[in-house]
Amino acid sequence: ESVKHLEAAIKEDDEFAAAYFALVFAYTSDGKNTTRLQMLEKVLDLIYKIPETQRALPRVIFYFDTKQLDKAEVLLKRHIKKYPYDLQGHTLMGEIYSIQNKLKETIDTWSKVIDLHQNVLKKNPDVAALLLRIGWVAMYNLGDYELSLNAYDEYLSIFPDEVDVYDDIGAVLERMNKVEKAKEAYQKGLTIDPDDINL
Repeated sequence: ESVKHLEAAIKEDDEFAAAYFALVFAYTSDGKNTTRLQMLEKVLDLIYKIPETQRALPRVIFYFDTKQLDKAEVLLKRHIKKYPYDLQGHTLMGEIYSIQNKLKETIDTWSKVIDLHQNVLKKNPDVAALLLRIGWVAMYNLGDYELSLNAYDEYLSIFPDEVDVYDDIGAVLERMNKVEKAKEAYQKGLTIDPDDINL
């Protein structure tokens, strides 16, 4: 739905840089990677219309998409130094570290932004969602099950009715050979949503 509105906006104003930039992210989730790159190139052409606080991000994404991760990392470090509270910058940096298999740096980066925004986690689900990403990386990439459980538990302390998180906790507990506790986690999720087929 939002893609249709953004596409209509750029038909109306072909220099609407913010709409092109939003489409870069929308096309990521739609799997339209060729169109995504075209939108990104348009954003770079109109970079002067992007707010200064966000101007580095289109270039970072371009480097990311064209597999120039070293350039993306350098530019992003400068951006984060200048704008330390920028959620997108920290999120992208974590992604770049993850692709480079720098998993400790991934978790440290996301943990830092969570700490910076600790007082608004309930109001900003995008920041809180980084807890889920930490849990996933800790479980599947690092095998650090305690860190994974801590991240998932912190997320549930904010959003206790997120059924999928109970599934993730169950998976961690199974890996720890705590089968009964895993069953309890799955059961707790089913209590919230009895029709969830993943539990």
